[in-house]
Amino acid sequence: MTTMQSNPTTMSDLDLVIQRQFDAPRELVFKAWTEPERLMHWWAMEGAAAPACSIDLRVDGSWRAAVVTPDGTEHWAHGRYVEIDAPERLVFTFCWEAAEDEHDTQITISLAEQDGQTSMMFHQATFRTIKERDEHNEGWSSCFDQLAADLAA
Repeated sequence: MTTMQSNPTTMSDLDLVIQRQFDAPRELVFKAWTEPERLMHWWAMEGAAAPACSIDLRVDGSWRAAVVTPDGTEHWAHGRYVEIDAPERLVFTFCWEAAEDEHDTQITISLAEQDGQTSMMFHQATFRTIKERDEHNEGWSSCFDQLAADLAA
């Protein structure tokens, strides 16, 4: 069973913080973030798909992933790894490709395990607008629902 804080808790108005609890060991949650075949199972909002992903898991290594929406529109995102401390912490940049004005944010994933459960703190900063932050909150929250289902399977 997972629980979610549905409203974004912000460090500043333009930061997004989401906390989730997963019924899985943190090593498995960390692998879900860092292994392409696992990431493609959950890296899309409900109804969408993540058909492609590449990961070069090392500091300054890159990642790239595709999301295809139900109407067939393909969106790509990419970034670079800033910090890797398996299985506790992962920091990487995130940018949607082909955006009118590409903008990098930084994502920090912190994982803590207790009694076989993993608490995940997700922090993404810094957005340009509250609207952009809220859209990402909606998208990530749906992705994390998919991640919870994938971890339970």
